[in-house]
Amino acid sequence: MLILKEQTPRRTHDLLALFNSVVALSDDWEGLRSDVLRLAEIAASSRYPDDLSPIENSEIERFAESAQNIVAHAREAIGICAQRGQPEVLRDVLAKVPDVPPVPGDELR
Repeated sequence: MLILKEQTPRRTHDLLALFNSVVALSDDWEGLRSDVLRLAEIAASSRYPDDLSPIENSEIERFAESAQNIVAHAREAIGICAQRGQPEVLRDVLAKVPDVPPVPGDELR
């Protein structure tokens, strides 16, 4: 969403900082704050699995539900933008996304 609003996202793993940047541009995301806070609880520690404390299945389900809520909202928001947008503008915006390799540990598997 930051890129669609022509903002450069910070390179950080701080989910709350990124979320606050999005909310500053579009407050319709505010309803997801509790989901972001829930995921922020494990965001940093999940990068270092050896340091993770055991997590109950019910807690994992809550994390998954929070992630699904955020993804659903993002898809809806992007869909709304796409309906209003023009393909050439979208291409211009996507061209601004840096083509850099992921930070070590963030690679897709």
